[in-house]
Amino acid sequence: MAPIENLESIIVKCNIFGTTIEKIHMYNYIEEWKYAEDCDIVLVTLPKGIAKIESRAFAWCNNLTTIIIPDSVSYISDNAFTQCSNLTIYSSMNSYAHQYAAENNINFVIMDNDKFPIVSNEKLEKWEIIFRIIERFDIFGYTEEIRYKSIKAKLLSGFINIIKADEFEIFKKSIVEAEGFANKGQQYTEAYILRRAWFHSREEGIEEIAILKDKFGGCYIATAIYGSYDDPAVHLLRTFRDNYLEKTYWGQKFVKLYYKYSPGIAKKLKGKRRINIIIKLLLDNLVVKNIARQIRK
Repeated sequence: MAPIENLESIIVKCNIFGTTIEKIHMYNYIEEWKYAEDCDIVLVTLPKGIAKIESRAFAWCNNLTTIIIPDSVSYISDNAFTQCSNLTIYSSMNSYAHQYAAENNINFVIMDNDKFPIVSNEKLEKWEIIFRIIERFDIFGYTEEIRYKSIKAKLLSGFINIIKADEFEIFKKSIVEAEGFANKGQQYTEAYILRRAWFHSREEGIEEIAILKDKFGGCYIATAIYGSYDDPAVHLLRTFRDNYLEKTYWGQKFVKLYYKYSPGIAKKLKGKRRINIIIKLLLDNLVVKNIARQIRK
């Protein structure tokens, strides 16, 4: 029997080396032991038309956190999800999956089967940029946690509306820590992309991340003038940028222009001691003092 061409399951696999999304043509049932012991599977979206999930189909998939089951499913084996202790089933109210979850003490969330997202390759590529950077600079092991793997799978699959609070919290921590280590390593491009990801979690923000991925993200001119990324004045300017400029339309436009031209200007200022002293005086008296007053209000 050949796979039914219009039944295409989305399997999201996350491992330490990255993420793959597989679209697999299926029969109208999930075979016995089909994905058993595949610990890289984090999220599964079953297509409409699937009728059965057979014995141990996803048994011992220890990292499986999310499976979206359509109303067409009318049978799920009692041991289909053996040892999937972190699993949440998403399906519609009063569906067979809803009943199965209640009987087997599995977490269940109501989801409208007509509102499944369409995976966009363009969007996946942009989120992949962010996750690659986070994983490159992860020091504290956030990326190995199941909550991180779960939110990664959901964002890469377009399921932003089913992200849980604890998953979002671990994502926030991973971004903040990775940005800090990127800055310390003077990897300003990567740090800036992470910051844009945090301030612009909406889809249009992801568009901007892709556009700006080759720009520098540190306070480049200010760092050149004050001599250190950790100078209090540079920190103050970064705070103003993150908490004020980034949250307004014109502020974002200014930041974009700044990072377009600042690397070249900073290079020209290198070694120009007298010019740097003059610019520093101007920044101290006209910019830094006013920003400090604004922040204190």
